[in-house]
Amino acid sequence: MPDETLSVRDDGQWKTVKFPYIYDSYEWKQVHKVWVYDGGTWKIGHQTKWDDYTLKNTYTWTVDTETTVTYYTVPVYVKYLEVTIYGHGGGGGARAGAGAHYGCSNWNTLDGVYHTHTAQGTAGGAGGKVHVIFEVAEGAEYIAEIPPKPPGGDAINFPMSYTGSYDPAVGSYWTADAGMGGTDAAIEFYTNGDALGGTELHIQANGGNGGNPGKLTVDSACQNLGGYNGYTLSGSNSGAAGNGSGTINTITGATEVQTITSGGGRAGGAPGGYSGDSNFPATGGSYPADAGYVELKEWGRVV
Repeated sequence: MPDETLSVRDDGQWKTVKFPYIYDSYEWKQVHKVWVYDGGTWKIGHQTKWDDYTLKNTYTWTVDTETTVTYYTVPVYVKYLEVTIYGHGGGGGARAGAGAHYGCSNWNTLDGVYHTHTAQGTAGGAGGKVHVIFEVAEGAEYIAEIPPKPPGGDAINFPMSYTGSYDPAVGSYWTADAGMGGTDAAIEFYTNGDALGGTELHIQANGGNGGNPGKLTVDSACQNLGGYNGYTLSGSNSGAAGNGSGTINTITGATEVQTITSGGGRAGGAPGGYSGDSNFPATGGSYPADAGYVELKEWGRVV
């Protein structure tokens, strides 16, 4: 919004008026906007800026296990809202595991050692952050909608045959589940119906992407003269999960301030298992430790 200022001549100098008043019904009343008739049309000659008002109240809304929907109605004397959404982190990616088996030292020689094997997934990405300041009208209603934290992925554990045919076969692989997140875990704040002359908008902070899962591949197999099988396995994943971002859709009116920060929200959940690569059975990814939330601040007159 361009600056509209009102000035008065005082003691030989032009000075900017921050808070204009009018005398109405035997009392002085503060005016948010001053209109002037210019060129045949009414135009805004002054609008008090959001940071010239006083911070009246701050509210924070988050979620537990079920989607939380909060209805907020703009009270009297509030002229601007400052809304910040910290998005959920993504759920952690799960591990893929292989049951106990012999390893191979060459194509027909077992190493004589029982192995287990797991491939670790990756942590979930951090959630997005959205920050908006906008003008509102008394009585307008807005909604904050917060889904639960996204879960981590489920692990997969595959048994390995000791004798007979190689099962799983050479070249086969299995992959655990990725964590949940992204737009499926988005936190939203939006106008409920008519903004009554204020700003109508829809904003959301997306969750971080779900962590990528672990994958195990059978690279080779061997069998000794006694008919016992051995396997060589390798683990991999698709790398770090992406961070969440967000969107700001202004339908009517305009915002005073708006920023979107990718990864500025909550941290993602941990991947399944531990830091080592031989923990069995493989385990699922974790939920994010902390839920995302909405913070709302009221700027206006103190009466």
